[in-house]
Amino acid sequence: MCGIVGIANLDKRPLSARQISDLKKATRLLAHRGPDAERIILDDNVGLGFRRLSIVDTSDQGMQPFLNEDDTILCAVNGEIYNSDALRRRLQGRHKLRSRSDCEVVVHLYEEMGPAYANPLDGMFAAAIVDFRHGKLLLTRDRFGIKPLFYSMQRHTLVFASEIKALFMFHNIERQLNWSECLEDRWLSGGFTFAAQPAPSYFERIEPVEPGTTVAFDFSTGQMEVRRYWQLPCPEEPIEEFSCQNKEEVVTLYGNRLQTSVTGCLMSDVEIGIALSGGIDSMAVAALAGMGDLHSFTILNQSTLANHDAEWAARAAASLRLKNHQVLLSDLEQVRPQDWLRLLWIAESPYCGAEHLFKFHLYRCARMLRPNLKVVLTGQGSDEFNGGYSSLWPVERPEWQCFIDTISAFADIDSELAPYVRWNTILGRPVVKPMDVNKTGGFERGSFHNYMRSKMRDLQVYNLWLEDRLSASQGMEVRLPFLNHNLVELMATLPPELHDPLLWNKYILRSAVSCALSEDFCHRPKGALFYGPETKATTNLVLFLIYRLVENGDLDAAFARGTEAAERLDYLQLRACIEDCRRSQDDTTAQLLLRLVNMALLDLIAKSPELCADAYSAPYPDVHSLTVSSWEDSYTDIEKHVLRNHRSISNMESGSRHD
Repeated sequence: MCGIVGIANLDKRPLSARQISDLKKATRLLAHRGPDAERIILDDNVGLGFRRLSIVDTSDQGMQPFLNEDDTILCAVNGEIYNSDALRRRLQGRHKLRSRSDCEVVVHLYEEMGPAYANPLDGMFAAAIVDFRHGKLLLTRDRFGIKPLFYSMQRHTLVFASEIKALFMFHNIERQLNWSECLEDRWLSGGFTFAAQPAPSYFERIEPVEPGTTVAFDFSTGQMEVRRYWQLPCPEEPIEEFSCQNKEEVVTLYGNRLQTSVTGCLMSDVEIGIALSGGIDSMAVAALAGMGDLHSFTILNQSTLANHDAEWAARAAASLRLKNHQVLLSDLEQVRPQDWLRLLWIAESPYCGAEHLFKFHLYRCARMLRPNLKVVLTGQGSDEFNGGYSSLWPVERPEWQCFIDTISAFADIDSELAPYVRWNTILGRPVVKPMDVNKTGGFERGSFHNYMRSKMRDLQVYNLWLEDRLSASQGMEVRLPFLNHNLVELMATLPPELHDPLLWNKYILRSAVSCALSEDFCHRPKGALFYGPETKATTNLVLFLIYRLVENGDLDAAFARGTEAAERLDYLQLRACIEDCRRSQDDTTAQLLLRLVNMALLDLIAKSPELCADAYSAPYPDVHSLTVSSWEDSYTDIEKHVLRNHRSISNMESGSRHD
């Protein structure tokens, strides 16, 4: 986890004093991503800033940006290159590598391969390369978009950074939410579509480098060229191993690739931990890591206590001889309005919700308990490609084809509704004002391959985006073994006849790790993290947060006369909808309301960043944890702490009602 910031005058004008000052401010703003060191390199019309989180080769030699031997290529990389040892051997004899850093291979691969340099890379990365020889600047992102990289063009000036907020430090950048992009996003309004739409930035005139692409800017012509070096393969592109179509052989192949990926993710010169839930995904990663000295961290609140997720995580940790810290997250004091504004600015996404509040405090607690912890493994990316949601839909007829038919029906319904109609239909009131709809292309037919493509986009705008920002806020890096392209390519090219036997209820994963985990863990039914008997507790937390933002006046400021929020949303209807939801306590409505509230607040903060200037240094509510060796021995203590920390939302009825 590091931070990259850069600026280039594509018309070859030397950088002005103000541009250099902006670059320095933007680089400092990303200190949370790289608290260990900073370097800024200036060269005529180009400036490149870097904040380092030292994980591999923690010496000064591993400091970036890197230069090649004759100083004609400058390179900064955020991420990890897991096959760097093999690449170093390939480069030896032709290049002089000055450090042990895994990322140094990138500058020399580019020197040899040009824009195709990303093809042999196995890892998660965002890279900026300045090629002084050919007068070009290239921005590249890994295949799944695990590492972020955004850019903006203002006349002849290009600026780019790992986070959107850093771009706002440049004086000519527009600070405004892209309301049309937000409100027209069917995923954001709780919908679903198979259409392969690119993931947005949600801010005006700011673009993400798309996953699996290199964007090249030419200093001579000022032109931009986008080159895609990877995309999800189709079942029509089968790999050799499927010639026999034997599902048990495929399971073995999958298990081998997953083990290789987990082993690669253990590359580190610093302490590694694991975010452990009660599901098969993170348990499988923990088991395959085979490190008994790992510390694991689990979310403990009313929801995860009642649905037994916290319990299964603790039992898995005990079975694997891992230390397990149950992080107590039940106190509604953790949703103070001022803290939410800061968390929203850290996340810089309208998706920010209860899950991200909990994970933010989980990472905070992990860093407090283990000050030298810089790397956390997670199970993200498994459900999307292993059939993880298949057993949840439909309940009436649990079959693979019925799962595909069900999600296809959802997509068809969503495609018929104008975006603002969809919002208002779910909310039950005309909260979103009528709007012209931009054409986003046709809607594709349902198939598991198209479903995987849609889930790749889902990962980019939700799971990966928010995991990156929340872990980075604590100077930590999240690694995701399930998002290894060799593993995902295997799943994408499965012949359709193997989907049912291998993907229903994640059979392929459960079978592949059956030698590393006991049967109880391997076959525990799929469940959502915060859902179950006490889903209401999490819903109430969201409602309580929205209600306090209203009481505190933050929404009044966001909806002041003349603001874009006031133009796009009916504030009186929004307030009425909040009251409706407070009575019904409907989870879906609460989530969508929070996303609309987030949009208004993000627009407000973008225009007045001083509101959250202390986002990374401000004191937050205390977070407590219990170290659990035996669930049975600790249960009384666990239950007591969870119930004591939870404050009933019913207090709103008497003392907090906003009339």
